[in-house]
Amino acid sequence: MRGVNSHDQGDYQSAVNLYRQALELEPGHPVILYQIGFANIYLRDFAAALEMADLGITQAARRNLDSLIPNLLGLKASALNNMGRNEEAIDVHLQIIYQYEEATPFTYYNLGVSYYRIEKLDEAAAALKKGLLINPNHAGSNYLLGRISMEEASMTQALYAFCYFLLLEPNTERSAEAYDIMVYILNNQEAGFNSQNNNSIPAMLHLVFITMEEYRISGGISRSPGDELWWNFYAPFFYRIAVSDYYDTFFRYISYTVDPDAENWILNGWNEIAVFFDWLNEYME
Repeated sequence: MRGVNSHDQGDYQSAVNLYRQALELEPGHPVILYQIGFANIYLRDFAAALEMADLGITQAARRNLDSLIPNLLGLKASALNNMGRNEEAIDVHLQIIYQYEEATPFTYYNLGVSYYRIEKLDEAAAALKKGLLINPNHAGSNYLLGRISMEEASMTQALYAFCYFLLLEPNTERSAEAYDIMVYILNNQEAGFNSQNNNSIPAMLHLVFITMEEYRISGGISRSPGDELWWNFYAPFFYRIAVSDYYDTFFRYISYTVDPDAENWILNGWNEIAVFFDWLNEYME
């Protein structure tokens, strides 16, 4: 479809025009309505996107194409969020999750964003953690969970979330911010971790990983419902890295944004990085 090609090339207005031509041949087709609405999101015409989403949902129901409805609801929620109608967007996200049973990490991320925008931090964190327990490799969810943990003064949890985020996204503006926050936590918040003989950032982070897992195993950390991501995934995950032969590679990789030789290392040391990620992928399986 030429509209898809235009969309992929970033020419969203041409995409809308081409989709509307297709709609004349297939009036009311929910897939075409979705594509028009999706392009309108990029054009920042959120009212038009919302209109297309609602029309698409109606048409999909009439044609017994219920499998298309969750994506159309996702489009509707995105339009509502961008219009500042976050409470309505939350209701739509919950409809996707519970009525249509589309509980994907991306749906939970969008729900978390909606809660975060209305300053419901506990609800936002709960949504993000549910998504990450399904699949931890969603960078935005880790990043936002780190931000929320910082705002709630849960520093170790923030450290875990930001470190995992940096593994997924080591070289963006968000990465630089996440790294700076990680350094701040280690230097200012983790009492005892920066009082050792070696108070370098890699050494302090290594000590956090080791110590927190020891607390977890010994039962020295109180847990509550909803803590599974922290203590059943993050803590053993980073401990495994800390006691491996790959900790130095790990730390250098997540320090990409502040390493002046990072690009040269990525190019010339790629085998070292590949071996680390091969080992990591085996652990995750």
